[in-house]
Amino acid sequence: MSESKLKDIKIILNNIVSIIVYSLDLTPIKLCFTYLENIGKGTFGIVIKVKDVSNNKIYALKKVYQDPKIRNRELDILKQTSHRNIVKLHFYNYENESTDGKILNLFLDYYPYDFETLIRQKKTFSSATIKNWAGQLISALEYLHNKGICHRDIKPANVLVDSSLDKLVVCDMGSAKHLKSGQKNIAYISSRCYRSPENILEHRNYNFKIDIWSAGCFLVQLHTGKVLFRGNSNQNMLTLILKAVSVTEADLLEMGCKHKVSNHGGIKEYLKDYVDDHVLLNLYDHMLVFNPRKRSSAKELLNLII
Repeated sequence: MSESKLKDIKIILNNIVSIIVYSLDLTPIKLCFTYLENIGKGTFGIVIKVKDVSNNKIYALKKVYQDPKIRNRELDILKQTSHRNIVKLHFYNYENESTDGKILNLFLDYYPYDFETLIRQKKTFSSATIKNWAGQLISALEYLHNKGICHRDIKPANVLVDSSLDKLVVCDMGSAKHLKSGQKNIAYISSRCYRSPENILEHRNYNFKIDIWSAGCFLVQLHTGKVLFRGNSNQNMLTLILKAVSVTEADLLEMGCKHKVSNHGGIKEYLKDYVDDHVLLNLYDHMLVFNPRKRSSAKELLNLII
């Protein structure tokens, strides 16, 4: 992302802005809104809380710099998705178009909390609450995977929740991609602490199971308040993972991993002091599986959680 391009955007809080945006069926709409507050900034863009002055509806406006040399799939994927647990796109438009790029504006449903913030605030959650969220998250992933879409960056910052802490939604499709069987993809994907073993080992022919691993790491963090595998390098990540999950020599050989098998009780034993619900323990035992071929799919996981 070009930081300078986004810095050129003038954001004056409480000022009324009038622009032409497009609905998902390409209908042009005049939208008048005010900027309320900046609510997020990441590697690829900024997010601002805005209010439609015609009906007082609140949106999260995500501004993303579009480099013409780099393909951004986020808009296309958001247009293709309609699921209660995936953030909804209402309108979009472009601004500051030039040969150097342009700014994509995405007007999305607004949610007051992301899980990174809640975890940082040391919030504690019951097993019943986490089980409810787990079902919603897995439902969202099953929907995406059925459409051939892999999110590729499930982590606390990319999962939102409503004011009642009940409804969960997956957001940020900036890394999402349609995966095709046999197609090689970039291995350096997902945030390190939520990166699957196959990504750490730089496999390029991975599949949707990388989302399952990341989701398992995220859900466990809701119990402990701590990152499950906080490695500072790929090798360190593998060491930490192999201290927690059960793996055979055949799995390591198949995965091309040169680490040795560790003898321990596996992820259920590793988490027994943090997770007191046998359904959730069983769920994590099916999600946090080193070999993706043996890791459960989202569809299989739904049968375990419902």
